[in-house]
This record gives sequence, structure tokens and C-alpha cells, in this order.
Amino acid sequence: MIAENYDFAREAANSIYAVSSDEAIRLQCESRERYERDWASSYESGHREGVKEGIEQEKINTDREKKRADEAEKQLKKEREELAEARKEIERLKALAN
Repeated sequence: MIAENYDFAREAANSIYAVSSDEAIRLQCESRERYERDWASSYESGHREGVKEGIEQEKINTDREKKRADEAEKQLKKEREELAEARKEIERLKALAN
């Protein structure tokens, strides 16, 4: 009914009819639609997989950095203990010297 009242709608309806009635063009359009759906699906799947891999890699990086921080903390603690022992030794030697 709209196509009967408006020229642009009639032209669009005729174009759609012509395209859909030509089987070769219709098959090309369907193939293109399938391709675009498949591509979008693959992209989305890859994006989700990429996000998942990114999260896993971030966990690995975080664990590695935590391990490095723990090792640095152990080393610092060891150095502080050695420094405290050295101070004690200095005090002991001072006491002996007096």
C-alpha cells in the first residue's frame, strides 16, 4: 500500500523485487550475508578468546611480579639482618677497645 502512494517506496519495492527475483544476484546476496555473519561470529569468538588469553597472561605476569617482589623482600630482610649483626659486632668491638 505504501508503494502505491509514494514513488520512492514503489521504486525501492521494484528494486527489491528485481534483485530477489534474479537468482544469481539473490545467491550472491545470501553468500555475502553468510560471509558477514560468519566473519562477525569468528571475530567475536576470537575477541572472547583473546580476552580470555589476555586475562590468563595478566595472571601469569602478576604471579611473576609477586614472586619477584617476594624475593626482593626476602633479600632485603636478609640484608637488614646482616646489617644488624654488623652493628652488633661494631658495638662489641668498640666495647673491647675501651
